[in-house]
Amino acid sequence: MSRTVSAWQTLCRRVANGPPGWLPTLATLLVVAACIGLGRSSRTVDLLLGLGLVAAAVLVPALGMVALVAGSLASQIVLPTGSHTDLRFPLLAVPVLGVLWLLEALWRRDLAVFRHPAVRAALALALVAWAALVVGNLPMIGFGRTASIPTQLGGFGVFAYTAAVVVLAADRLRDPQWLQRTVWVFIPIAAAPVAGRLIPEFAYPAGWLIANGASGSLTWLWLAALAGSQAALNGALNWRVRVLLALAVVAELYLALGDGREWVAGWMPASVAVATVAFLAAPRLSALAVVLGGLAMANRIAPMIARVLSLGDNQYSLDTRLDAARILLSNVLPANPLLGLGPSNYYQVTPLFPIRGYSVNFSSHSTYVDLLVQTGVLGFACFVWLMWAVARAGWRVRAGASAGFIRAYAIGALGGLAGMLAAGAIGDWLLPFPYNVTLAGLSASLPGWVFLGGLVALSRRVEPRMMAVDATDARRHLTAPRLLVGIIVAAVLLRVAVALMLGDTVAPISGAADQVSYDALARRVVAGHGFSFPTAWYPFAQPDTPTAHWSYLYTLYLAGVYEVFGQHPLAARLLQVTASGLGCWLIHRIGSRLFDERVGLAAAALTALYAYFVFFNAALMTQTFFILALLAAIDRALAIAPRPTTANWAALGVCLGLGTLLRQTMLLYVPVLLIWLLWTTRGRARRRDAALAAALIGLCVLPWTARNYAAFGDFLLLNSNGGYFLYASNHPDQGMTFDPTFTAPIPAHLVGKPEPTIDRALLRIGLGFIADDPVRFLRLSGSRAASYFWLLPSTASTPLSNLARVLSFTLYLPFMLYGLVLSRRRWRACMPLYLYVVVDTVLHLSTWAAPRYRLPSDALLIVFAGLAVVDLAARLRGTNTKRALA
Repeated sequence: MSRTVSAWQTLCRRVANGPPGWLPTLATLLVVAACIGLGRSSRTVDLLLGLGLVAAAVLVPALGMVALVAGSLASQIVLPTGSHTDLRFPLLAVPVLGVLWLLEALWRRDLAVFRHPAVRAALALALVAWAALVVGNLPMIGFGRTASIPTQLGGFGVFAYTAAVVVLAADRLRDPQWLQRTVWVFIPIAAAPVAGRLIPEFAYPAGWLIANGASGSLTWLWLAALAGSQAALNGALNWRVRVLLALAVVAELYLALGDGREWVAGWMPASVAVATVAFLAAPRLSALAVVLGGLAMANRIAPMIARVLSLGDNQYSLDTRLDAARILLSNVLPANPLLGLGPSNYYQVTPLFPIRGYSVNFSSHSTYVDLLVQTGVLGFACFVWLMWAVARAGWRVRAGASAGFIRAYAIGALGGLAGMLAAGAIGDWLLPFPYNVTLAGLSASLPGWVFLGGLVALSRRVEPRMMAVDATDARRHLTAPRLLVGIIVAAVLLRVAVALMLGDTVAPISGAADQVSYDALARRVVAGHGFSFPTAWYPFAQPDTPTAHWSYLYTLYLAGVYEVFGQHPLAARLLQVTASGLGCWLIHRIGSRLFDERVGLAAAALTALYAYFVFFNAALMTQTFFILALLAAIDRALAIAPRPTTANWAALGVCLGLGTLLRQTMLLYVPVLLIWLLWTTRGRARRRDAALAAALIGLCVLPWTARNYAAFGDFLLLNSNGGYFLYASNHPDQGMTFDPTFTAPIPAHLVGKPEPTIDRALLRIGLGFIADDPVRFLRLSGSRAASYFWLLPSTASTPLSNLARVLSFTLYLPFMLYGLVLSRRRWRACMPLYLYVVVDTVLHLSTWAAPRYRLPSDALLIVFAGLAVVDLAARLRGTNTKRALA
């Protein structure tokens, strides 16, 4: 293992820095070739090329930025989503590069990039956009019209991707050599359309090379800015190369101001970029030229403007943009001036305010108006902060850099920044609007943000206080509590997105059909009808008759939310996903108690990303709060083992009691846990403390037992669902193979009986099924494992469900099993977790099996997955994990 690790590290150093000196260049060319090849052959080839690009980004992280620029401009890969937006290269690459960077940064504890004002401004802009997304979906905000959730998330994705690219470039391109390679990759690809329009023989290759949507306004202006600055200022370049660069800029402006002069968004930002570069390179000469040119053309400015406006529909376009801005800023923005209406939402509101007599949907075609209406004054202020911070960083680099590539790049990037600001006034190129430029516009916008991030990276080298802190200082700043807070915030934000996708309505979604029942019960409770349904309800509830089949506590939670916020399921979802962040904290505590803080943090991060949790935390079902109660109970049990205080026993009793009210199967685990605690604390524990915990559980259940007796005139401990699940899951019609969609009929003589009577009768019948044919029961239970431990994609599931399955239990299971093996050295301390997993698994393999019933066990097994991840990472680094298992 140590030889493998050493060879890997040596290879990384060789590819990143040489020797040999030609290897980084060769790696760059191979990455560019792979990006160009994506989407031009079969899906198998695309998969192999994609895996190769990921491997290159892992091997040399800066190659990921090269790939992002080259792929955005040249990759033709398009993955259909079934919506109006297909997945193109930038939408696929940025998340992968972001995750790789975050994992490496957290492992090295080097997040010094966040100390730079520009990075903080970019993150602030993304966070404000997220807040606007959430607030924009609240019923009391706006005009009652919003874009679809996927479109809103796409609009937010523009802000998130932009911020991510700035952060990535600011950290990955600190080495000027790799920044230089990125620039030399961009310029020839961006110049291809210019050559294709001037030289007929190049037309077809240029059209073949450039991806759809990649030759937008920002590509033109960044070509002019970077090629112009390098041609004028980089004396280290061969004179022939400088001449070619200058010719590319001249040819671009010739085309833009000639046949393309109708396209103001094409020539005006590029002209601003070139003028800015010229002014920064030779300020006195440029000022003199401006003065002399202004005097010479003083009488011709007005006719020239009139001529530009007369071309094509420029006059109409300008007038309608001004009208749109006036309507949006005076009528729409006041609805929520602080945060706006949220990403993409204003487009659905515009028909309320006719433009030129037409009630139609329209967009502003202006980045600045879009910013204000989508994210309010806060978002606009963050954007201004970002632009100022980048400009300030570039100015310092320009002042501190010597002649050569870096000084030329700094001036070129400042010219590109000026051109971007000009483009933002006449179009939404900087931050593509989903209904206008669409997300395909990211292919043209993201390379520009990469170059601005590169400017930030150079400023970190020039300014000592922006340089990466050493390992000791990094660890001092990047403490475990800060990491945990970041994990919890990320987890909650991810779940909020799913809550917004599920929306303000309740539907029988696959795996979460029970949320319809809980919503109906809560509405009845709020209406004063108690725990009942208006019609006959699964499995045996009668109309307008009390029912005890569903969790009382969760129904009361929903009813309480509806009473306070109105009958808005989205409010309940948002509160629930916010509470779900406690799950990451509790799993961190459990992992830290059993092993060490590294394991706790790894387990918390794995929990944040576990796809099943992300979905079920937003579904209106008991899973979220039950798992929280279970984790809290196990945390208290682990605290009792070394220190059996009365307070800990009491807290344990309350947690177990609340868990029982959410899912009465907790009562099967309670005696097992209490017996283990009494055994492990023998000689130190007082039996009356254990009795106190049991009494508190009873106090939680007793009011509902009394309610059941009052409602039915019969004894029922809590819920009337245990008998039905045993009966239905072992019904003879199930045969030898379990069918999770099977609905067992209620025996005719039980229809209409009180629920306690039905529950006891079905329990006896179910036990009879088992006693009559125990062999069938064992075979049926064995077949239930396929439903309980569902691993592989299935044609019976939607593509989204299959993806969620693969990104949760399927992906995590090897780590869970490996962690269980590692935990054998601390098996005594881990017993509460082992015992719950065993009890819960045996229960559901004997009755009803489905992935959602396994989630509490998954939460506990993720602790062991965290142990496995820490161990594997330590092995790759050549260290050991004995301390975690000590």
